Amino acid sequence: MSKQLASISIDLDSLWCYHEIHGLPKVEEQGIDLIHKFAMPRIFSLFSELEIPVTLFVVGRDVERHAQFLETAIKSGYELANHSFNHRYDLRNATKQVIRSDIRAGHKAIEAISGLAPLGFRTPGYNVSTSILSVLAELEYLYDSSVFPCPPYYGAKGAVMGWRKISGRKSRSAMALPQTLLAPITPYQASPRAFWKRSAQPTKTPVELPICTLPGLRFPIIGTSLHLISGWKFRTLFKALKIAHPDLLNLEFHAIDFVDSRDLEHPELERLQPDLKIPWQLKRRRYVEIIETIKSEYAFDTLAGATEQLDLEPQP
Repeated sequence: MSKQLASISIDLDSLWCYHEIHGLPKVEEQGIDLIHKFAMPRIFSLFSELEIPVTLFVVGRDVERHAQFLETAIKSGYELANHSFNHRYDLRNATKQVIRSDIRAGHKAIEAISGLAPLGFRTPGYNVSTSILSVLAELEYLYDSSVFPCPPYYGAKGAVMGWRKISGRKSRSAMALPQTLLAPITPYQASPRAFWKRSAQPTKTPVELPICTLPGLRFPIIGTSLHLISGWKFRTLFKALKIAHPDLLNLEFHAIDFVDSRDLEHPELERLQPDLKIPWQLKRRRYVEIIETIKSEYAFDTLAGATEQLDLEPQP
């Protein structure tokens, strides 16, 4: 390969997911989700212009009502990956039977609309466990992309969840295991006994593709944080990213990153998701600038395509 590999993935979390995270009233799930309504056309337009293949992490229970968007994605060469069926933030706390049932249901929903079995998985809230990876191994998944070894994110999430508990607002979010922070920041063959460790021998456990962070303090490089480090700031940090991610730069977005407050007209959610205040056209310019910077040094592929090109060896 003449260039390093990069992938862009987007978690297609619907509005009801954010209501669960923030303890807001339950939303009606009939018809096209408001986030999808605005985000999906923009996603198709942006990445068609940039000529970049994309991986979409799909929530199984949303497949039927968003079939028109997913069919367009399939025709555009996108990869559809499994984001569970019910988007349970506490999936890792369930019994192995429940974990298996939920992942299988998401798997079947994607296979039904695409005609292809998904090769990748991402657990809701980056809340992965060894049990989840063992189920993925049973289903012969190629990769998992759930590990987010990011202390700043972990600390901020814990503080927010603690405040909500004190204030009496019920949230269905859940903290990831602290061992996640010990995981490598580059792709690795996960140990069957400890998902945060490299395997010392060949294993059927899926390849783990960690969400992108900077080396050192492991600041998150995801859709939301790109609003803070665009322009010359990103170009400066890009030098460190290239060194820290020689195999794969795994850049993650959420569908909500492609909308703004004018689209949703949801003051309460805007208060809890301040990035919604950034106008879409400004976000778009920042995304284009950042992705073109990455594209100058990296060759983009879907996560499945990139994983198949990785050469990972077990480490003692």
